[in-house]
Amino acid sequence: MPETEIYLRRALQLAAKGKGLVSPNPLVGAVLVKNNRIIGEGYHRYFGGDHAEIDALKNSTESPKGSALYINLEPCCHFGKTPPCTEALIKNRIKKVVAAMADPNSAVSGQGFEQLRKAGIETTIGLLEKESQEINQPYLIRTKERRPFIALKIAQSLDGKIAARTGQSKWITGEKARAFGRRLRFEYDAILVGINTILSDNPSLNYQRTGITRNLLARKRYLKVILDSEARLPLQAKIWEEASRVVVAVAKKAPADRLRRLEKKGAQIIVAGNQKVDLKKLLDFLYNQAVGSILVEGGAATNGSFVDAGLVDLVYLFQAPLIIGGAEAKSSIAGKGFASPNSALHLHLKSIRRLDADRLFIYTTKKITTSFATLIIVITLLLVLS
Repeated sequence: MPETEIYLRRALQLAAKGKGLVSPNPLVGAVLVKNNRIIGEGYHRYFGGDHAEIDALKNSTESPKGSALYINLEPCCHFGKTPPCTEALIKNRIKKVVAAMADPNSAVSGQGFEQLRKAGIETTIGLLEKESQEINQPYLIRTKERRPFIALKIAQSLDGKIAARTGQSKWITGEKARAFGRRLRFEYDAILVGINTILSDNPSLNYQRTGITRNLLARKRYLKVILDSEARLPLQAKIWEEASRVVVAVAKKAPADRLRRLEKKGAQIIVAGNQKVDLKKLLDFLYNQAVGSILVEGGAATNGSFVDAGLVDLVYLFQAPLIIGGAEAKSSIAGKGFASPNSALHLHLKSIRRLDADRLFIYTTKKITTSFATLIIVITLLLVLS
C-alpha cells in the first residue's frame, strides 16, 4: 500500500473517533508527516472544539515546517466557531496538503485549496474519496439537502415481523443485537419514535457509551423526538427518567391542556401539521436546531411515513432467525407503500455483521461516486499546475 494511502487511512481512523460529538460538523482526522515520519496527529473531537488540522499542529512533536498534512476533508478557509485552518497551515509553512475530498459547504468548496495553492502549498485531492464520503454521509446530506441525515433502525424476524399477532415484541433479537443498538444511538443527534411505540413498549431511548471522559459526554447533544399528533405522551414515560431534551411534534388539533402539561414537564413542542405531523416541517425545525442526524426507531407506521416521504438515507436491519407468521402480525414497514417492485425504494448493501444468532444488514439508499465538486477542483488544479 502506498504511504500516501496509509496516512490517509490513518486520518480516517482518527476522524471516526469524533462520532457522536462533532455534529453538525464533519468527522475529520489529520496526520502530519515529515521526513517519512508521523510527527503529529489530530482529529475534530467535539462541536466547537479545535479542527483536526489545529489539533494535529498542537500535537506535533517537532516543528511542522516543511511537513505534509494528510486529511480526509478540504481544510476550511472561513471563520466559524474557530478561525480558518488554511491560515494556520500557511503560517506553519506546511509544504503539502493531501486531502481525500472537497468540502461541499459553499463557504469552503474549492476555496480552501485555492488559498493553499496561492500560498505555494502543493495540494492533492481525490484519493480515498469514496471512503471519506461514507464516513461523512450525515454531513454531506445535511449540507446538500438542508435536512438531517435519517437512518431507520429495524429489528425483525425472517418473515419481516416486528411483533406477534398479540402485539408481543419482546424480544425478537438477542441481547448482543440490542446492546449494539443502544451503542448505535450515541452516534446520532436525535432518536425518533412514534407515540404508539411509547405507549406499547415504553422505551427509555437512552444510549450506552464507554471509554469517553465525562467532559466529552457532557458535550453530547441528544434529543428524544416523539411523533405525537394528539399530545398523548404520558408524563410518567421512561423517556423522562434521564436528563435529556425531549421534543414532541404535534398537530394543530392537539388539546391545549395536554400541551401545557408537556411543556411544564420540560418538553419542547413543535406544531407541524393540521391533523397529523408533517415530517418535512419537523425536519426543517430540527435542521434549524443544528440537528445533523436522526435515528428512527419507530414502529411500522412511523417507518412507513419516512419511506413514503422519500426521507431515508440508511437502514440498519437487525434480522433474527425467527418465523413469527400471522396475517395480523405487524410487519416492519407500513404506510402507503409503492405500486410495484420497480418503483420501490432500492437499497445498496454496505455491510453484514453477525451478532450471535442475529444478523445486522446495513444498507444505504444512495450510491457513492466521485463528487462533481471534487472532479471540477481536480481538473482546475491540473490546469493551473500544467
